[in-house]
Amino acid sequence: MNLLKILILILSFTSLSCSLGGGFKVPSYKEVKLDNGLTVLFFKDKKLPYFSMSMLVGVGGVNDDEKTLGAASIVAGLLDKGTQQRSATEIANDYDRIGASFSASASYEYTIIGTSGLNLHTEQLIDSFGELVLEPKFANTELNRIKKQTLAGIRSSLDNPSGLASTSFRRILLDDYPYGRPLAGTLKSVSRIRKKDISKIYLRHYRPNNATLAVIGNYPDNTIQLIRKRFSAWKARPGGGVEDMKLKPFTGKKMYLVNKPGTKQTQIRMGFYGIKRTNPDYVGVRMATTILGGAFKSRLMDEIRVKRGLSYGASARMSAQTNEDAFTVSTFTKHQTVGQTIDVTLNVLQEFYKNGVTDDELTMAKGLLKGQFPSVIETAEKLATNVLVLNHYGVDKNYLSDYIGKVDSYSKSEINGIIKKYLNPKDIKIVLMTTKSEVMSQVKSYKPEVIDYKSFL
Repeated sequence: MNLLKILILILSFTSLSCSLGGGFKVPSYKEVKLDNGLTVLFFKDKKLPYFSMSMLVGVGGVNDDEKTLGAASIVAGLLDKGTQQRSATEIANDYDRIGASFSASASYEYTIIGTSGLNLHTEQLIDSFGELVLEPKFANTELNRIKKQTLAGIRSSLDNPSGLASTSFRRILLDDYPYGRPLAGTLKSVSRIRKKDISKIYLRHYRPNNATLAVIGNYPDNTIQLIRKRFSAWKARPGGGVEDMKLKPFTGKKMYLVNKPGTKQTQIRMGFYGIKRTNPDYVGVRMATTILGGAFKSRLMDEIRVKRGLSYGASARMSAQTNEDAFTVSTFTKHQTVGQTIDVTLNVLQEFYKNGVTDDELTMAKGLLKGQFPSVIETAEKLATNVLVLNHYGVDKNYLSDYIGKVDSYSKSEINGIIKKYLNPKDIKIVLMTTKSEVMSQVKSYKPEVIDYKSFL
């Protein structure tokens, strides 16, 4: 981290910590909409002479075709690898020359593109950012290079049992639902990707009426004019966005054994369908999952690690997108204790559903969630990113301002009602990433479906 960013972090955190005492109020920001549909948000921060931009484009892994999974991520990776005017080397050298940076990465529903540097280079940063976003070349040489890197990364996942277990769990739980697809793609899908696939994703989804730009820092007064000048020629087009999706219902406990001979431990994932990000109970669900498996003093950690020493870690997480995503419990254990760990985990889930939380647990969760909140919005850049993402999901604009009060407002009976509504473990899928011969005798009562690990690569 460079000195400028460290100073921004310290100064922003200090002022934010002071303001949280009486409840957090989101600093005001200005919103401008260009004629082509591009929404621009201005976050003024006069503490230091820096300038940054973050753009959210509504395209991600859910927009990939099944045969070319990973294309959206590759598009993001190619933005600074050559334009109609400059080569990848020239772009990198130009950024280095002024001590600036550029980044782009895709998630399931959106791509975040960012740049930052000193505000004396504001005009150059805006112009370069616009060039990279609006005029990518997608040269075959660069495409082949990033494909090679992506394929190497997928192969290297063989050495990461935890990551492979999580990938296989999402694929199994969500089936052919787009959120279950690996963001980086598979060996087959990435190998298939051609320039026409990249261009298709770009032309359909990279458009001003499918994007929001956040401008952050101590920028000059004419910045809006510079933005208009650079981005007004970007043509709006129909299409894109996230479609409504329906999950396939399932009932009962279903186990899947992903067989990878030679594993030293067994990775365990289990869970069921989750909620939408716009669900009004979202904060309450977060509080419940924090108590269940989102803290060192959580139920799962206490029963699996502290009391029995079955694993070093156990967690629970509720993922939420525009559509429903996944509730996931994660842990790992020795091959010899797989059966016991599964039984304990299922018992914790059932008891949690049946009896709910205690007063002490509720107090702990409230303190933890409120304590974590400043780190989410401690700089103007982080605040802007959160506003971009929340706007993408359609979350109420008062979410950040109301967050602390919302956390404090929940009663034990309300959280227990939320648990009853969303965390019923009756219908659940269990995935083991393991060596079949080491654990089958412990789980045969579940009649697991055995799947070769290579099918997820």
